[in-house]
Amino acid sequence: MKRPIKKHWGKTVGKLFLQYLNRHQGLGFSSEKMNKKATILYVDSEVNNQSAFTAIFRKDYRILLASSAEEGFQVLRDNDVQIIVSDHHIANVAGIKFLEETLISHSQCARILVTDYPGIYVDNTAKIYGYISKPWDEKQLHVLFKSASDLYFLLEMLKAAFW
Repeated sequence: MKRPIKKHWGKTVGKLFLQYLNRHQGLGFSSEKMNKKATILYVDSEVNNQSAFTAIFRKDYRILLASSAEEGFQVLRDNDVQIIVSDHHIANVAGIKFLEETLISHSQCARILVTDYPGIYVDNTAKIYGYISKPWDEKQLHVLFKSASDLYFLLEMLKAAFW
């Protein structure tokens, strides 16, 4: 009986990729690139939330702030951002709508939705990487941001090496 194509393909590509990395040390795959300080755009119309977010995460990440979707898009145009975090309710638009619109110009960014409503169900048309309920759990956010930034930088290294 044949294996499902997905499973077989994944194992084969995974093995080949690891073999390739082991043979080619000079391609720029380094732990230094994986430990680069990620830039996070935090979009929230409440200034107190922006201040708290910045105070908590400024040591480990470069934090950029926006109070509306329009400001958020301007920040994205002017900066290299790896993670976009948006409150569910921002000025003039739902946070999920803002995150959906970022797919057009910043599809490689990890998108995270912050909400006051735990267990909220949202159709994932924005390709959301994670959901966070208020009040924040700092440790949970650190883990989420670390995994999102690691994934972003790994994909960037792969693009540089193969495309």
